[in-house]
Amino acid sequence: MPKNAFLPLATLLAIFTLAVHLYPSVAELKAAATVIPDTSTIVATKQIAGPRPHQVRQRPVTTSSRSSSSSTVAEVPSPTPVLVLEIPEKPLLEKILDASGVKDEQRTIVATVLSQLKPACLEKLQTFAILYDNPESRGLAGKGVILVSGNVGDQELAGLLLHEGLGHFRDITCITGLPESGASAFTDGDDAIYNDDPSAYFYRLSWENVKTRRRDAEREDFVTGYAYQGDNFEDLAESVTYYMTQEKKFRARAADNAVLAQKLLWLETYMPKTKDIAESDAEWNEEIAWDATKLPFTWVRND
Repeated sequence: MPKNAFLPLATLLAIFTLAVHLYPSVAELKAAATVIPDTSTIVATKQIAGPRPHQVRQRPVTTSSRSSSSSTVAEVPSPTPVLVLEIPEKPLLEKILDASGVKDEQRTIVATVLSQLKPACLEKLQTFAILYDNPESRGLAGKGVILVSGNVGDQELAGLLLHEGLGHFRDITCITGLPESGASAFTDGDDAIYNDDPSAYFYRLSWENVKTRRRDAEREDFVTGYAYQGDNFEDLAESVTYYMTQEKKFRARAADNAVLAQKLLWLETYMPKTKDIAESDAEWNEEIAWDATKLPFTWVRND
């Protein structure tokens, strides 16, 4: 075969080999086959046509972060679901009891009475305490305040809470009027009691002002002697207590007394019971007790 006929064949073979290698130069092939650091795991070795083998590697899964000096890639694991337990907030009444200092054995009594207050009224109770350090008074209440001695029997404690809490506190704090209606003849200290205050209507049934009874007022128009001898505020608070624990006698008396009938109607309208908590089967014997907080009664079970 002529010599010049062989050269074109060699040339063709060289060109064919370069095309199969896919790398235009040996230097680039070496660069492509640079060894990956030993921290990786070799999973297969494949011979690629050319001057040296090319290693195929699988990247290991790791939980560590990839550093600038390593070719390993960190795969962040899926976050573990976290169960968040929501602890329900205590009801307002429970918070008030917790802060009141009431003893455990009296807690149910206090809770039973205060539960008669509507939530919007209870929210206005800023200071409440059951006192055991020999307080000067058995009870005291006013705007946003109820203070009661715990050094008494259970029934008297309930009576005091009814008188101070459902009576005075609710009357002064939760039942109010508007200045636009004008000031009435009644005041709470320096604070005016307005004409459209529902309590002013109750007061006018037996009183001209804070200390002066109406000329036509009679002792029988008041549920107790303390209501008669006190003032318009004590009249209302005693009436509340009497209504809550002595309703049977209240109704018997109201049947024959127009003023008491109006007072009872007012209580049913503006301070109604949310449930019966106490009762008395005692019949009206024509004797007016002095203090409604000390009258005996029976607790009503509501469970």
